Formats: sequence, structure tokens, C-alpha cells
Amino acid sequence: MQVGFSAGLLRYIDLLKVHYLIVACSLFAIFFLVSEFAHFFAGQLALESDGRNIRLYFQAGQTLWDVFKQKAMLFILLVLPVYVLGELVLFLVSGMGMVSLLYALLLTVPALLLFMLASYLSSLIYPRFDFLSLEQIQEFPDKAVINQSVNMMIPSVLIPLSLLPCAFYLADWISWNGIIAVQFVIVPLLYILGSVLVLQVIRGKLKGQYTLNHVGLDR
Repeated sequence: MQVGFSAGLLRYIDLLKVHYLIVACSLFAIFFLVSEFAHFFAGQLALESDGRNIRLYFQAGQTLWDVFKQKAMLFILLVLPVYVLGELVLFLVSGMGMVSLLYALLLTVPALLLFMLASYLSSLIYPRFDFLSLEQIQEFPDKAVINQSVNMMIPSVLIPLSLLPCAFYLADWISWNGIIAVQFVIVPLLYILGSVLVLQVIRGKLKGQYTLNHVGLDR
């Protein structure tokens, strides 16, 4: 879809601008990739996916923070091959150079990390280990509200704001040096900062939870 869209734009803007438009818009593809993995692999990736067996972690002296690190690492291991394949296909089909591919990685890798962490917010706010089946994990009303909010805010607010520098560049409102500095340096740094902040919140919330009472399974 992105390739077809870019081909239609070739008559109006130069090829280099098309390449950077594709790179910037790949943020949407990254977000939907993370969302699909979080949904379809909830039984393996969700913080609560072990259900009442979470007691085994606590008996081993681990906290929910330790559980989260394992789930997040598994998430990365599962999504990374698909991400790499997608970037490789984009590189081959679009005909962009190595420099453009480097810019794509600088922009999308931090975004991938932030989007993954955001997918755990509902489990952080409303953890539910008392599900009857794995399909229920994401269907609790309180968790569903958080997930819907995240899935609405990222593609409709966060990503469009991230793409403003690209839009300004296409309109010739900022220079080549400006698009490099803002879109591929400042925006990725903001994604990294956001990831660090979210990670610290998750760590602070989960590190002190290490009993069944903390997860509502003491009854």
C-alpha cells in the first residue's frame, strides 16, 4: 500500500522526498504490527498470561517486574524478525539507499519499543490474573477501555505529531538539514525518552508486587 501510494506521488514530488515520506509513514505499520502481536499472542505476552500460576514466580522469589521483563523480552524476540523482514522488503521494493534505511531504523526502532511498552499499560493499571480462559485477558471492561484509548491516541495523535516535520519538509517549509535534525534525531530521542519514562513507571509499579495479595489472588 505504501509503495503504491508513493508511486502516485512521484509526479508531484522528487524521489528523495517520497522515500522519506515512506520512512515516516512506516510508523503506522510499526504500531499496527505491535498491536496485532499484543492481541493475537496475549496468551503468551500479556503480563497476566500465567494466571494463577503466577504464584510459582512468587514462590521462587520473583516479583511482577521480573515477570514483565520476561514477557517483554519474549515480545521483542517474536516481533523483531517480522520487523526486520518488513524493513528489508521496504528497502528492496522502494529502491531507497542505505542512508535512507539507516534513517528508517533510527526512527522506527525507538517507536517500536515505545509502542510495545504502551501495550502493557492496561495490565499495569488493571492487572487481572483471575481469568477463566486466555481469551478473557484483553476482554475485561476496565482493561478494554485502556487498550482502546491507547489504540486510538497513538495512531490519531502521537504518530501524526511525529510526522509534522516530514509534512513541513514535503511542503518546503523546512530545509534538508531541518528534516534530518528534527525527524530523525529529535523525534527518535523523544520516543526513547518516552520509553524510559514508561519503563520507570512500570518498574516502580511492579517491583513491589510479589505476593498473591498484590495481584488479588489471595482469596
